Amino acid sequence: MRWLLVGLLVLFLTATAGILLLQSGSEPVRQLSESEIRDQVLGQYGGEIREVQSLREGYQVTLESELGVYELLLGGAGEARRILRLEAFEPPEPVPNPGGEPGQPGTDQPEEPGGEEPPPLPLTEEEAIKIALGQVLGKVEDVELRSNDNGIYYLIEIETPEEREAVIQVNAITGTVISVIWDDDDDT
Repeated sequence: MRWLLVGLLVLFLTATAGILLLQSGSEPVRQLSESEIRDQVLGQYGGEIREVQSLREGYQVTLESELGVYELLLGGAGEARRILRLEAFEPPEPVPNPGGEPGQPGTDQPEEPGGEEPPPLPLTEEEAIKIALGQVLGKVEDVELRSNDNGIYYLIEIETPEEREAVIQVNAITGTVISVIWDDDDDT
């Protein structure tokens, strides 16, 4: 009888601990709807959405802009996980038209202030690598596309010929080098 009570007590404590562990985990991130994903992508990048596919943990969006066709892999909360350029278009050449209205295509007159321009599309991974290699010469070890409240950026790890490692953070929209961090760990 005593062993039965001990067994039941152990079972009860184990079940209680399991329930508490499950409940104490972080709140699950709400997955955006397809409509919310469309609005977010169009608001951030402009262009025209060709297709949105719902994946197990997010969305795959095919976006066409005047610069090309892009495939965006987004997490369920809309965070950019990968952006690939599938096809590049040549930007249209403006046709000179000195007498035209300001800001109209084909004029030599600049657009008046306050005209809205769609947000620029991000750099390709190859473009970000080229920028990073302009800062630190070496062999590219890893490239990641990340995002935070300030926007999206690439983290590019480069190993130099001297076997030092640098992590270069490149803004994925502007191409600006945000930071260069050197890993000075001595393995000797």
